[in-house]
Amino acid sequence: MPSYVSGIYVNLGGTDQPISGTDPVVVPINNLVWDFSDDVTLAADGGPYWTAPTDGIWEIFTRLRINSIVNATSVEAALFQLGTGPDGSDLYWSCCGFKQLGSSDNEAQLSSWDRLPFNTGEIYMLKVILTGTDPSANIVGDVTKSAWGLTYFSDQSGF
Repeated sequence: MPSYVSGIYVNLGGTDQPISGTDPVVVPINNLVWDFSDDVTLAADGGPYWTAPTDGIWEIFTRLRINSIVNATSVEAALFQLGTGPDGSDLYWSCCGFKQLGSSDNEAQLSSWDRLPFNTGEIYMLKVILTGTDPSANIVGDVTKSAWGLTYFSDQSGF
């Protein structure tokens, strides 16, 4: 049992988010459902960024429902680190759900659960990536369809 306990759970607060194009699109945090220890830092402007309050292995889950898919050949949810890419761009960090789409697919459920090493001071965000020619879709805002969260699991020793 870890001596440190922390975690957050967030969702889109019932608001659908339209997405289009092939550039990664940030998933907003419209509703902070709970912050167990009130110590996970979200962006001051209410944006979609967060930092872990302590180094460690964190369990992260994602559940995103994507609908109204048009012209997309795949859809992916992924974690990014803010501004840590070689040119100062956001760096792709970890896949949080992927689906290859057939021509008749107009919905997808992206779900994942993983344990990842998060570090204090690094800024993270969840993004959705569409592939295809002029693709578009919606991230379903219904709180029972799309949400994500993370919970502290252990320190990084042995990881």
